[in-house]
Amino acid sequence: KLVEIENIGRQAFALSDKERLDAAEAIKLLGTTKLVDAAKFWCTHHETTGGQRTVTELVADYLAEKQKAGLRKHTIADARRRCTMFARDHGKRFVFDITLADASAFLDRWRGISRLNYRTALIALFNFAVKRGLRVDNPVHAID
Repeated sequence: KLVEIENIGRQAFALSDKERLDAAEAIKLLGTTKLVDAAKFWCTHHETTGGQRTVTELVADYLAEKQKAGLRKHTIADARRRCTMFARDHGKRFVFDITLADASAFLDRWRGISRLNYRTALIALFNFAVKRGLRVDNPVHAID
C-alpha cells in the first residue's frame, strides 16, 4: 500500500503547478462529473481529422465546392446568402466549436418556410464540415 501511495504521489508531482491548479479548478466546475469523463467527452466531440477552420473559411470552402460542382447560380446564391448570415454571427469561431444552442439561436430568428430554408442550408454546411473532418457531428440535425 505504501508503494501504491508513493507511485500515485509521483504521478501527481509529475504535473506542473499550473496543471494541478487547472485540474483542481476543472474538478470544481464539473461538480459530480469525473474529470476523466469530461475529458473523454471533449475528445469525442472535438477530435477532428481535418484541422481547424473558422466558420468563415468553411463557408468559403463550401461555396467553392458548390461552384466547382457546377450547381445553378441561383442555388449557389441562396446558399451564399443563408450561410453568410450565419458566418456574420459566428465567422471567427472554429467550426468544431459551434454548438446546438448556437445553431438553434440563429434559427430562432425565423418562422415557417424561412426557418426551414435556413435549417436546410445549415444542415448542408455542417454535413460538408463533417465530410471534411472538421466536426464529428452535425449540430443542426437535432433542431426541429
